[in-house]
Amino acid sequence: MKLKMIAVAVLAVAANAPAFAALTLPGPVANGSAELILSVWDQTGTKSYALDTGVTVASFLAGASASWSAPVVADAAFNAFVASAGGSLVWSAFTGNGPSAVLSTVTIGTEGAVPDLIGADVSNVVSQITGYAQNQPFTVAATPANGSFVSSSSAAGYFGAGNVMDTFNQLAPFSNTNALGEGATVAYIVRDGNFASTVTLEPGTLTFGLQGDGTYALNYAVAAVPEPGALALMLAGLGAVGFVGRRRKPD
Repeated sequence: MKLKMIAVAVLAVAANAPAFAALTLPGPVANGSAELILSVWDQTGTKSYALDTGVTVASFLAGASASWSAPVVADAAFNAFVASAGGSLVWSAFTGNGPSAVLSTVTIGTEGAVPDLIGADVSNVVSQITGYAQNQPFTVAATPANGSFVSSSSAAGYFGAGNVMDTFNQLAPFSNTNALGEGATVAYIVRDGNFASTVTLEPGTLTFGLQGDGTYALNYAVAAVPEPGALALMLAGLGAVGFVGRRRKPD
């Protein structure tokens, strides 16, 4: 299995990072520049955490056939959030691409409901995502790296009750949340010119959770595919077994 490391500015700041790296929101054109937002929610209804991952729609889709990992190594806001959280945590990741496409995690086992998101509501989901992101201070902050923020339940940027972002304010027929450490399917949903929606379920599983070294990471895992040489050897071995079986068959 190949391991592809995606550079996420707030997680591992690149030497050539731009001077200003506010969150890139879905714009009027589907150019793939909008960045994936990671949200973690305390289900007791007290706080939520949002992170501008720096991973664009274009880079995610381009790398969807290979595994990658983005370790969270220096995020004081997240450490403080975990320390003060009052209950079990769930997470999700999402963004839009232009006004008519959504990239979102989907709770495993509920993928069958994704096509029920009608085309007319895809743009409304993008609006919900944009509104949620605009309530995060790092959206417009002139910071040297992509930012993160913790919102209380009374704040406009809160993920949970009131905003109900786990279903994009009940517009989506599926949930985008997952228990910490559990994987999620990733869906790319596009509204066409006839207001119908086309759904692509990406081949890998996205997971956010605690690693063995005590850090947290986003991991995208694609099931290993046998190399052509290994597959040829396996087929040759099966053929040899069949040949031997035929020779031993009694007359």
